[in-house]
Amino acid sequence: MPIHADLEPVAGELGRLLAPGGRLVVSAPSENFLYELGRKLFGFTKPEDYYHLPRDIEEALASRLELRHKRYLPLNLHEGVSAFVLLSFNKRGATVDVPSNSVKASA
Repeated sequence: MPIHADLEPVAGELGRLLAPGGRLVVSAPSENFLYELGRKLFGFTKPEDYYHLPRDIEEALASRLELRHKRYLPLNLHEGVSAFVLLSFNKRGATVDVPSNSVKASA
């Protein structure tokens, strides 16, 4: 999703297509200072078609779907020290069992 210039139509279509009780899982690079440092060290630049941070994706999807879980990888500490953010959404009103090893998202 970070490579779509306009998130709203994509988020709307994902919300429309998700079946009741279905789950949407999205992973995105955290694009924090560690990414910037790594790019500088290895001579890379951020791709021009990379438009959105994980919080932008989360906000666009959460306006249509219920955020069930948010996890930072590889260590589930904070976006500032993680490489990726993993987001799990359900269609509003659907009930899904929560795995015991997941951190429940705060609303």
